[in-house]
Amino acid sequence: MLRVLCTAIPLAVILLHLVFEDNLLWLISLLLGLLGFIFSFINLKFRANAVAWGLLVANVGVLLYSIIYTVQNFV
Repeated sequence: MLRVLCTAIPLAVILLHLVFEDNLLWLISLLLGLLGFIFSFINLKFRANAVAWGLLVANVGVLLYSIIYTVQNFV
């Protein structure tokens, strides 16, 4: 289940940015990015393999994207 959530959260963030307006997404994007990072970190603790590392890297990338996006557009 963690792998599904770790995969679905970055996809949800990307799809939300494609569908909705920018002013609605900054908080949702940050929260989903943080949630994806936490789930990926927990997944890595249970299964330390290449897939878990890849999901962690992807979710860290989404979290950094969300932080940079929010800072550039709303601060």
